[in-house]
Amino acid sequence: MKDGSSTDWQDEVMRTGISHNHNISFGHSSEKSRYSASANYLQNQGIIKTSYMNRLTGRVSIEQQALNDRVTLGFNISNTETNQHVIREELFANMLKYLPTIGIYNPDGTYYQNTQNSNYHNPVAILDNDLDDRKINNMLTNATIKVNIFKGLTYDASVSYQNTDIKRNVYDKQASTLKIGSNGFALRSEYANRKQLFENYLTYEK
Repeated sequence: MKDGSSTDWQDEVMRTGISHNHNISFGHSSEKSRYSASANYLQNQGIIKTSYMNRLTGRVSIEQQALNDRVTLGFNISNTETNQHVIREELFANMLKYLPTIGIYNPDGTYYQNTQNSNYHNPVAILDNDLDDRKINNMLTNATIKVNIFKGLTYDASVSYQNTDIKRNVYDKQASTLKIGSNGFALRSEYANRKQLFENYLTYEK
């Protein structure tokens, strides 16, 4: 089938992706204490139009000695928040196999679609009408204590906590060629994972 068009489907959906990364950090150290903090921001365009990922990460670390240096306390926390616009997997196969002799649009402005094959989709229509957005938040905290009980004998304890939340929003617009006849489709899902770890031990060296 053809309508006189000459369409480069890869050129229609791809681009040159640009990314940039920014980082700032500071710290301080003295005889009894040490602390540091940092923040990082990454923005990355995908090579497919509309795709992107941006990520913000923050970290704080503190260590303090007390009781004549017999006790060392430590605390670390890091948090990462990632936002993604993910390209639907059907686009990748169709941008390679869709007929170049077919145009993007019908004469009435709607997206051209081969309705005789349910696995054959207009790549530009997928890009514009089938969305998949994700937000991922990951936090990790850790607290430690080290006690020099007497010469050669130390006690160490560590408590760690990890919290991961993933939210996904899928939306197929009314004009979606993946969901023809559905008059629009939306799906929202959430995933949460919690992990806790406690360790403690004695060490004797002589």
